[in-house]
Amino acid sequence: MPRTIRELLSDTRNTEPRYVRLHNANYTSRELLSEILSCSNRIVRRVSDAQLSSNDRRWWPVREMASKWDSIRAFPEMLQEVDTELLKILVLDAYADLERLQRTQSP
Repeated sequence: MPRTIRELLSDTRNTEPRYVRLHNANYTSRELLSEILSCSNRIVRRVSDAQLSSNDRRWWPVREMASKWDSIRAFPEMLQEVDTELLKILVLDAYADLERLQRTQSP
C-alpha cells in the first residue's frame, strides 16, 4: 500500500534523511502540490492575527514565512506546470517551516 507523503516524511524509524526518502519516492505532481497546499494551510492557520499585525521585530521571520505560504495557497496555479523535483523541494521547505513555527510557538 502506498504511503502518503506525510507518513513518509514523519516516519521516525527511518534513518534516511527526509530529502533522500522524498527524492526516492514516486509521487505525482498532483500529490506533491496537494501536500504543499495542505502544509500551507497549516502554517497560515498557526500564525495568529496578532503575530501577523505585530510590529515587533521578533515576529518578522514568522510573518515572512506565513506570507510566503499564504501566497502559494492563494495562487496554486503558479505551481501546476512546475517540475516534480522542484515540488519536492517545496514540500521539504514546507515541513521545515512547520517545524520552525512549532519551535517559535512552543512555551
